[in-house]
Amino acid sequence: MHASARKSWGTAALIAATVALTTACGQGNAPLDGEIERVGSAIARGEAQISIPALSHKVVEDHGDFVLVDLRDAGAFEEFHIPGAVNMSAMEIVRPEKAREVAGGKQIVLYSDTAVDASQASALLQVAGFNALAMAGDFQDWFDFTSNPAADVAIVDEAVSDSDRQAFAQFFHGGPITPAHTPAVTPALGGAAAALGLAPPPAEPEPTTGTAGAAAALGLAPPAEEEKEEEPAAPRRLIIGEGC
Repeated sequence: MHASARKSWGTAALIAATVALTTACGQGNAPLDGEIERVGSAIARGEAQISIPALSHKVVEDHGDFVLVDLRDAGAFEEFHIPGAVNMSAMEIVRPEKAREVAGGKQIVLYSDTAVDASQASALLQVAGFNALAMAGDFQDWFDFTSNPAADVAIVDEAVSDSDRQAFAQFFHGGPITPAHTPAVTPALGGAAAALGLAPPPAEPEPTTGTAGAAAALGLAPPAEEEKEEEPAAPRRLIIGEGC
């Protein structure tokens, strides 16, 4: 589905869901009609959602001015989630007392397996007077966008620089996940052998000189030193008067 068509469908579904959910929760009385209309208008203008790049920037910058809520099940949350998120169901977070406890006076940002789930919950919170936004797109959209700097994510229709995409991949995942986008690294030592995972070549022996050097280079033992023949001692002559 094209990004603009997907966004239009999501907006229409969300406005309808807002009215349906508030009525189902016993909030469809006259005093809330104005709030429902206000929230519906905000949704239509795209003001009730935060884009994936904008949310990623908020998480990286971490100004502490919002609370991120993951509405997926506990198993999916444990497997991987956006850093800093807390995990709870949509039924929990839409209770005013729980929302107040979680928010602590801050903005609430929600995401889920589907964009509609998060948007419905945020719409209910907005009608109840909370500062709440839903991430535009689902968790998989966020994961694809942040993990692979070259991925084309349909829900993201704003220009994002290559450096920002690389920074998101590094921050959230330790670098690009897909091998095709792993930066090539030239080994500092070992050249092609190191690049192929082979052992580096043995170090060349230091050059030596002379006969001993040549023998050592061939792996031969150095020649033994020649023993000098001792000259026979001159016979001692006995001098009269010396000794006995």
